[in-house]
Amino acid sequence: MRKMKKSMRRKMKMSTRLMVLYTGLTILLLAAVASFYYGYNEASIYEESVANLSQIADSTMLQIDSSLTVMEQTTVDVLADREFMLAWEANLREQTDTNTAVIRSVMTNAYKNKSNIRRVAAFDAKGNYYCTGVVDFSREDLLKKIEYIQSNYQFNIQNTRVFKGPEKDFWDKDAEGTVISEIKPIKDSNANILGYIEVQQNVFYLDRMCNLQMNGYPLKVIVFMEDNDVFYKNFSDEPEGYPETIAEMTSEYSKIRETKDSIICTVSSNYYQGRAVFILEKSSLRQLIWNVIKGMVALVLVLFALTFLFVVIVTRRIFNPINSLLQHMSRQDLTNFNGKLEITPKDYETEILASTYETMMQRLRDAIDRQEKLKMVQTKTLFSILQSEISPHFLYNTLGSIANMCQEGQGEAAAEACYDLSDILRYSSDYKSAEVSIQEEIRNLHAYQSLMKTRYGQRPEYE
Repeated sequence: MRKMKKSMRRKMKMSTRLMVLYTGLTILLLAAVASFYYGYNEASIYEESVANLSQIADSTMLQIDSSLTVMEQTTVDVLADREFMLAWEANLREQTDTNTAVIRSVMTNAYKNKSNIRRVAAFDAKGNYYCTGVVDFSREDLLKKIEYIQSNYQFNIQNTRVFKGPEKDFWDKDAEGTVISEIKPIKDSNANILGYIEVQQNVFYLDRMCNLQMNGYPLKVIVFMEDNDVFYKNFSDEPEGYPETIAEMTSEYSKIRETKDSIICTVSSNYYQGRAVFILEKSSLRQLIWNVIKGMVALVLVLFALTFLFVVIVTRRIFNPINSLLQHMSRQDLTNFNGKLEITPKDYETEILASTYETMMQRLRDAIDRQEKLKMVQTKTLFSILQSEISPHFLYNTLGSIANMCQEGQGEAAAEACYDLSDILRYSSDYKSAEVSIQEEIRNLHAYQSLMKTRYGQRPEYE
């Protein structure tokens, strides 16, 4: 029984080890799958983000070019008008209302079908100006503006135009919002500068183009024009020297660059000396990767739970019948073989094991029954032999003693001896079982001792 219990503990440990082994293999497999899944998604997210950033950059640059081209087209429409040039040159000599009206009419017609043009203004070096829309400025401010243009832009050498980034509307100090503008020189046939024309556009059109997001995070956009001047940017919380660093980094053209914290996409203008730089912070990619990790962890936990549950069910299905068989075996001994084996085998091996055990137990029960029957026969035979051996001598001697007592006139003692002999003969002839009560055996011994005293007198002594 102790060996059976010890064996059962070993079996239980085997089932536990099997469950741990299955669980360990499952964890390793899920870890390998999760690692591959993470690496694949990380690479996919990076490649997809770079591709999307490049596509957004190309599309936005086309829109910026289109917006700048509207201003350029407006200046071209004005300067290409022969009546405008004649009126302008005439007004330089002597201003007349007729020439002024022609100039204003041409300027107005140049942008009347262009909804994103705010105003058109023309002015000469002396401070004479022609402007559409509401104006509110001083002549002194205009002269300072002209001086700044002449000092900073070499229109007589190389510059054909200048794009200026967001600033307050010079021509109307009280106007809300900011504007971007293009300034272009007015030249005669000999390339002499006769004045300047300025076309303005509300900056919110550019803001709308550059209000870009990827992965829920805003894209930083910087537009550089000639000489790496910052024409436009859609953010203001940059560290000191940040635009200059980006300008230097993107001065040599390479569409995609990568820094420690960001991915930078540079797209050059198709029509102008400028480029737009689009900056995607890597924190947005890390957030996407973190979302993938959370989803992956949730999936792994679900798969692990399902696999563990499956392993538990399979292990129990395999070992529960065997454990039941072991427990049944531990309760059996040589005096108890009647316990019923209550096992429902669910596989071929367990069925064979249970069937073999039942067959073995049945054979053992049959063997024990045969042994009991043989023992009973042996006992009865032994008593029969003893009875056959003892009865003749005992009977002859006892009858001889009784006869002597009768001859000697001991009638009462002879009668008592006859009664004792009768009891012994009845006890011996009626005995049919190997088991008797102690009381019967003692009574028979008393009768036997009494007869012995009748035969041998007081010589036998017993307690």
